[in-house]
Amino acid sequence: MKRWTQGIFLCLGVSGAALQTSGALFAKTLSFKQIRQPFQLHFLNSPYNNYFLENQTQPLLNVFSEPEDWQIHNLFVSVDQNQNLLALIRKTGAEQQIIPQEELFRKETSLARASGRDAIFVRCKGSKETGGRIIIKYLYDGILKKYREMEGELRKNSAGKWQMYTLKKVPVQKLTLKSRKLFGRLIGIDRIDVN
Repeated sequence: MKRWTQGIFLCLGVSGAALQTSGALFAKTLSFKQIRQPFQLHFLNSPYNNYFLENQTQPLLNVFSEPEDWQIHNLFVSVDQNQNLLALIRKTGAEQQIIPQEELFRKETSLARASGRDAIFVRCKGSKETGGRIIIKYLYDGILKKYREMEGELRKNSAGKWQMYTLKKVPVQKLTLKSRKLFGRLIGIDRIDVN
């Protein structure tokens, strides 16, 4: 196999064992047509729902998105009179997405899509009273369809307000989605930085 082909595989993180296979693997794994297709990240919207918005909302954190030219998304939680979690709300300008707690605690819910596939999922393993482990799964490589995850804790702080924390118990104020590029083209989310 030619050196430039090996170099491309190494940039993609393909192991040495995979390099021992035939050069046809390159054509099957990655085509330049796939690279030319734009990776356009966009967050999903929900119909306007007064029920959650009429209840008390608390700011949770801000998401800065490099793949969207530094678009800022604001995350809130909707709570009832007992400070139990009713929903996770994402607002971006006049747009919003509401994830009811039944959905948030039951399954992975898509927050954003890119190039025809889900790009960001969120799920919380816990309860509406106490919260729990929050998992954000993101599309790391849109060509090879690889995902990565970041984990944290969603729970009430000492003042009784909902807060996201890292696994090292650091309060999270901001998440930054960093772009992953190949040959200058956006192909996914490289990582999610905290604060």
